[in-house]
Amino acid sequence: MTSRERVLASVRGKPVDRPPFALWRHFYDRESSGARDLADAMIGWAREYDFDLLKYNPRARYHGEPWDFGWPDWTVDLSHPTFAEMLEGLRLARAALADLPIVMTVFTPLAIVAGQSEDAAAKALAMGPARLEAALEVVTETFARFAAACLEAGADGIFLATTSFGSRDTIGDADYSRFGRPYDVRLLEAVASAPLNILHVCGDRSRVLGLAAYPHVAAVSWNAHGAGNPPLSELHGRIAVGGISDAALLDPDVSQVRDEVRAGLAATRGKRWIVAGGCTISPESNELCIRAARDELLASA
Repeated sequence: MTSRERVLASVRGKPVDRPPFALWRHFYDRESSGARDLADAMIGWAREYDFDLLKYNPRARYHGEPWDFGWPDWTVDLSHPTFAEMLEGLRLARAALADLPIVMTVFTPLAIVAGQSEDAAAKALAMGPARLEAALEVVTETFARFAAACLEAGADGIFLATTSFGSRDTIGDADYSRFGRPYDVRLLEAVASAPLNILHVCGDRSRVLGLAAYPHVAAVSWNAHGAGNPPLSELHGRIAVGGISDAALLDPDVSQVRDEVRAGLAATRGKRWIVAGGCTISPESNELCIRAARDELLASA
């Protein structure tokens, strides 16, 4: 199967020759040197390890740049240099990786609002509901347009990341139901036609199972090795994305990563699973471990 056939068949619950495999990381030295430089880094990364999926991984706080990391009181046009740079990078990646599914990293509106400043979670919730909800409206409108533009630039979907707000350690369920969920869903509605929207629920004790029912989501990514998080086998009705721990990828010995792949195959029976890290992996990850994970999957085919 081609990578596209393998990923889309997995998403649809159809038989595959083996589970799709992808990892993503930051390229810190190339993230602020223009669309071409970052796109080339990610294109090279995908080709080097023959991944089945590219998560376009921009600098971590790009979403704050349209408001100069200040309070988002106004909507921002897609002509803003940051949005233009991201869309150009996507177009370059799509031109180079014609058969590879690509998803663009977009953060949830609550994560974006809170990410405008330090100790963000406390500050956001302390602003009072009226001011916070006004900012969430602005961010949702702005990033819904950006997400739709990502599809036009060649993305197959978005990778919608909650940051720390995915964890119950950061925010309670009642607050997330008010300040998180409605805006997440509205953003996803802007890319409802995409075949590969992935929801990433960050952190330990995360609300993975509660958010997995979001509409317009094909797959759910989380750290299955995180404290209080469900294992791969507990996600019913969605594609699970993850299963490989940071510890396994950083280990000088490849035995742990091989064990984790075998455990994931046993838990999922090789179905409805995209093999990946629990989040963005360390740039220090052991190349031999990455290749060993892929070899283990190839041996299962």
